[in-house]
Amino acid sequence: MDFLFVIHSHLRWVVALAGVVVLVRMAAGWALHSAYTALDRVLATSFGHIVAVQVLSGYTYLVWSGVLGAGFPRARLEHAFTMTVAALLAQLPFLWKGAADGTRFRNNTVLHAIVLVLVFTGVVQLRGGWVW
Repeated sequence: MDFLFVIHSHLRWVVALAGVVVLVRMAAGWALHSAYTALDRVLATSFGHIVAVQVLSGYTYLVWSGVLGAGFPRARLEHAFTMTVAALLAQLPFLWKGAADGTRFRNNTVLHAIVLVLVFTGVVQLRGGWVW
């Protein structure tokens, strides 16, 4: 059970770093009126996948530890809900596939900013928050 916690705990830093990288890239593309490239698509898609893997590892840890005695305290369930919403939103960049480059950058910037706020809020909901 501890290995699940370690994996989930370490992966949060990958999510945070990837989210900041994607947000900066999307905001820069929007501000500089850049062309939306394959790299931009890959970054947005990869971030969505990383968040999904994090949420799945979190669900596994939540259920496993909850059944083995830790229970399901409210803070953990609120954390799971917040992160589920963040993961669902992180999957949305495909909606703007046919849109103009400026629209894609703008929408992805706003979307990824919201996802990052949800991720940071979700982590703070837990005892210990961002402190290891």
